[in-house]
Amino acid sequence: RQNIGFVISLYAGTSICLIICGKSAGNYNVTNSLLSFVISRFIRTSETLRDILPNNLIHINHNKPNDKEFGSYLAGLWEADGHASSSQQIIITFCEQDKYFAQSLANLFEHGNLYNIKNKKAVNWVISNKTGIIKFLNLINGHIRIERKLIQIRTNLNSYLPFCTPFQSQVNTSSLLQSYWLAGFTDGDGSFYIQIITRKLIKRKPEVRLHFKFSLKDYEIIEQLSSTFGSSLSIRKHPNGSITYYWSSTSFTSALKVHNYFHTYSLQSSKWLNFLKWRKAFILFYKNFHLSEEGLKKIIKIKNSLNSKSPRPSDAG
Repeated sequence: RQNIGFVISLYAGTSICLIICGKSAGNYNVTNSLLSFVISRFIRTSETLRDILPNNLIHINHNKPNDKEFGSYLAGLWEADGHASSSQQIIITFCEQDKYFAQSLANLFEHGNLYNIKNKKAVNWVISNKTGIIKFLNLINGHIRIERKLIQIRTNLNSYLPFCTPFQSQVNTSSLLQSYWLAGFTDGDGSFYIQIITRKLIKRKPEVRLHFKFSLKDYEIIEQLSSTFGSSLSIRKHPNGSITYYWSSTSFTSALKVHNYFHTYSLQSSKWLNFLKWRKAFILFYKNFHLSEEGLKKIIKIKNSLNSKSPRPSDAG
């Protein structure tokens, strides 16, 4: 059985800091019973978070989709940065730094070729032969989540469907957290970002926010992301009437879900390296190290390195 992926490991410390900041008696009058209640709730919450965090943040493996899981990953990747053309081709676009990954994927799939896109730092993986298209459609069947993509297949590749296993006519609405679909979709269209907010009028330590971001045309995916992670959403209307949705997870609870998802369903492109950097900042934040000057400097350094040109994954470990 052949799989894709590359092995990268990350180690981090295991200690957990519990910091309780008190206010002066002139501002708050906390009774012993209320204090006991607050502490007990905090401890229970901390224990719950420790249960949710896999392996206590010690180690992370680079997991690879098996043969059964590969279809959901491929569907997510295609729905993010691919299309079924009117000339009856399957096309997925990759940025220049993922050219090696694209070639590895094409070699694994055993169909299609890579073509440089003129005047762009990107390549297209193009599948045009009948055997390759049928194989691709059979793999992604049942995993598609965007209605527009289903219509595209039925419009442009309809002549191939009789040769496929019965093609599902409904989009997949299962949890985003239970398959490789979101990993594939993130490899195509997602990004990780760290925001440092300094409020000049308020004397307080800078606020750190760990973002998982998308800019999308399809609101149905925005709805699924929002129901899964929560959201910060902005909308841009273009002169031609089209709309782009800018979605980002912002809270610690959201970051925790993002961390745990990609701990199980690894990214396969060079974005895996960006996730590892983002994860280092998440660990520092989780342990409250961002409250110290040294810890904040480390997070800022990680922030500045995110989404920079990365080496291909096989060279990174």
